[in-house]
Amino acid sequence: MFSDLDDAGIKIRLEDYKFRVACTFAPVWYAHAKYHPTNDDPIPCTFGRHSSAHGVSRTQYSRVNAVHALMLVTSVIKFLDVELSRRP
Repeated sequence: MFSDLDDAGIKIRLEDYKFRVACTFAPVWYAHAKYHPTNDDPIPCTFGRHSSAHGVSRTQYSRVNAVHALMLVTSVIKFLDVELSRRP
C-alpha cells in the first residue's frame, strides 16, 4: 500500500504515530482473518476480506459487516489524508 507513496517520494514514518497507526491499521489486520473454503471452513459471521470475497452469503453480507467495512476504509483514508496534507 505504501510502495506507491514511496515511489512518489512521499515518506510516512509509521513509528512516529504508534497509537494512531495501531487504531487505524489494527482493523485491517483483523480483516485478514483466516478462512479457507477449500478446507470446508464455515463462513464466518464477522467481517473479513477473504470471507467477503469467497464466502458470498447472507452470513457474511450483513448490515453490521457493511458498517465495519466502511469504518475500516474511512479510517485508512482519513489517516492518509491527514498525513499527506502535512507534507510540504
